[in-house]
Amino acid sequence: MENMTKFIDVVATGIAITEEDEISKTHLMKIMTHISDVRIIQDIADNMFLPLRDQVSTMKKHQVEMQADIMNKVEDLKTRWEDLKLKVNNVKAIILPI
Repeated sequence: MENMTKFIDVVATGIAITEEDEISKTHLMKIMTHISDVRIIQDIADNMFLPLRDQVSTMKKHQVEMQADIMNKVEDLKTRWEDLKLKVNNVKAIILPI
């Protein structure tokens, strides 16, 4: 979960642009790299949340000690991932005419 959180933070920062921004070729290449990174891990990430949620539920069922808010963290991470995918699509729409 920590790796996914770091990935989301790095990509969200790396693709932060607005339609009014003047984008250099170097910046455009970095943005495109981040978009590609998201595309590469999208299938894996989309399919990891349900098994993760199931594992946490099973551990709770067997009374394994863990952080009390772990399920909330899983749901929050899933929400952040979905938001990132939307941001990537918005950025693609902005850089497409360039």
